[in-house]
Amino acid sequence: MPSPADQKNARALIDKAIIEDSIPSLFSPGGSFESFPGVVIIAGPGAIVLGNNKDAEPVCQTLRSAPHPDLRQAIRSALHGRAAHINPLLLSHRSGDMDVQRAYDMAVLPWAEGAAALLLGRDVTLERSLRASWIDARRRFEDILSLAGDFAWETDAQGSFTFFSQNRVLGFDSTDLLGQVSDELLCDLESVPVNPFSSRDAISYQSFRCFNHQRQAMTLQISAVPIFETPTRWRGARGLVHTITDA
Repeated sequence: MPSPADQKNARALIDKAIIEDSIPSLFSPGGSFESFPGVVIIAGPGAIVLGNNKDAEPVCQTLRSAPHPDLRQAIRSALHGRAAHINPLLLSHRSGDMDVQRAYDMAVLPWAEGAAALLLGRDVTLERSLRASWIDARRRFEDILSLAGDFAWETDAQGSFTFFSQNRVLGFDSTDLLGQVSDELLCDLESVPVNPFSSRDAISYQSFRCFNHQRQAMTLQISAVPIFETPTRWRGARGLVHTITDA
């Protein structure tokens, strides 16, 4: 009579044969994974690719020709019944004369009671590139703002501050000014022709006296532009400030 170990090995061989026979139909027209919008791979022990869709070719190429410890460890975990997740999974491959790097969000799941591993992923290369570009553009914007003036600001239709480019503004913690009505910052509000922080017309380098955190008067040179939600619907203003008290 076969030992329990022999029975287990025999069962594993039968399961492997069944899986390998059934895999091609999963990726054929009308199969379960035919229209999956991303990477699909079924891998066996040793990270051997048993089946995959077209989107998975770059990942399969890595499994077949290059070591990738994180990916292979995730597959081993799935073969032992534990799901794994890799984000980002960074892969490099040759495309013509260029080295191309792609990024994937990859889930690795047990398949057929641990006889194989199911890899499901999506290509997030473009998202990562756009995020990196956005971060770079924001840093560039912040650098330009710091060179252009002491701080930038924005107000809403009620004339309340909604944004500052710096953490400290006129000695205030900028978070303490957010939501505050801009009128309260101006000295002698009745004598100024317009509140520059809620102007409906563009203002260029005009001087205004404003209070600092100690209620001392400071002279600010302010440039501002109105913000319109529609051509006729004004919703606030934004601008730049230079402190010129000493000058």
